[in-house]
Amino acid sequence: MAAVTGWYAGYWDLYRGGQMVNHLVDLHKEYGPIVRCEPNHLHFSSPEVYSTIYNATGKLTKDPNLYLSFGANDSVFTLVDPTIARTRREVISPMFSRRMVLSLQPLISGKFRKLCGKFSSYADRDEAADMASGFRSASIDIITQYCYGECLDSLDVEGFKHDILLSIKATSKAFWVVKYFPMDWILTLPANLTLRLMPELKGFLAVRDNIEAQVKRYMKNPSLLEKSSHPTVYQRFLDPDVKGGIPKASALADEAQNLFFAGSDTVGTTLAFGTYHILTTPGLQEKLFAEICQVWPVLEEEPTYDQLEKSAYLTAIIKESLRISHGVVTPLTRVVPASGMTIQDQPIPDGTVVSMDVPTVHLNPNIFPSPNTFLPTRWLDSNAKDLDKYLVAFSKGSRACIGSNLAWAEMYIGFAGVFRRFEMAVWETSKEDMEWMDCFTPITRGDLKVKFKVRGE
Repeated sequence: MAAVTGWYAGYWDLYRGGQMVNHLVDLHKEYGPIVRCEPNHLHFSSPEVYSTIYNATGKLTKDPNLYLSFGANDSVFTLVDPTIARTRREVISPMFSRRMVLSLQPLISGKFRKLCGKFSSYADRDEAADMASGFRSASIDIITQYCYGECLDSLDVEGFKHDILLSIKATSKAFWVVKYFPMDWILTLPANLTLRLMPELKGFLAVRDNIEAQVKRYMKNPSLLEKSSHPTVYQRFLDPDVKGGIPKASALADEAQNLFFAGSDTVGTTLAFGTYHILTTPGLQEKLFAEICQVWPVLEEEPTYDQLEKSAYLTAIIKESLRISHGVVTPLTRVVPASGMTIQDQPIPDGTVVSMDVPTVHLNPNIFPSPNTFLPTRWLDSNAKDLDKYLVAFSKGSRACIGSNLAWAEMYIGFAGVFRRFEMAVWETSKEDMEWMDCFTPITRGDLKVKFKVRGE
């Protein structure tokens, strides 16, 4: 059936709720390391193949059938042509360099302090908070303040229930519908008609409308950007001296939209999955607290990002959280070039779509023994450096995640800030609640609810 029609995969994603990526595990067990999962699509399971498909040379192009499903066709993430994407990436990369991210510590730390203030109020009331939504709210406020100069202030909304945050999850669940039923045309309709046909797009349309309004405002009057306390993405793209020139309004809106969704999801998800496993693994919370205190002994004297990076145990916690949460879980499809190529000793003809998914690498028992167990110490062993090449949560190669430096900073500051200030316990959240389905990124079936107790010095 998979050789005949793409609806074999469609059944597992649409009818079974984003389960094709998990079904691939069973297919590989039955058919071996190369599986034909759609008529022109080969999926691989051998970890060494990952660097063949996703590497710095960028010989394989992105598959338009996947990347044109996001409604932002002219962003650095979705651009299929590698030459155009490379030029755009050169423009935007300096905004996410390590040097730039280091200068953002006051912004990042300030948002996580604000988040912890919200958690303190939950502690005072002895109530449980939706911690995953709290983390995502902080990430949204960081990315909107930094990239656009206009913070969404989602942390100010009671219960971390900003309308856009709630809608993002619904929009994510509509991913497979849009993937299998391309609906670019639906976005050209009046908004009220679009929402009648697909109410799940409410969050997407709200974000898009807000961004398009910003783009029009700043392109009409670039001097408004001078009020920002730090460089923004708009300033970078509207600089006439930047390579490639000023992009058209639609391209700028696509870029801003991509940064919003990428910057508001992965970090929050990683912090949430990591927190759940830390709190449900006996002894791990106190171990992490003790380690953080080594670099942060006085609560009122926050360490710098550089200082936090020197904590080997905190670094191990972050790496294991990335491994267990995966980042993007959908297989990122690539198209074999006209010259064809050999993958895993097999000749692959031009035009073939090939892919791997991150969970296949992260849950490989030969690389990560007991792969479903949260074991930060695996990153502290003598062979830990050999594992780094298999940590692919941000992908690899020329099209890897452009915001990884910012993500790392948020995870260091976020984990340290929360676990230094609170003793926590999972509340009315089951293992089944934390099971995920593939909505491009992993979306859990339930919420992560946590109760807090404020720690003293």
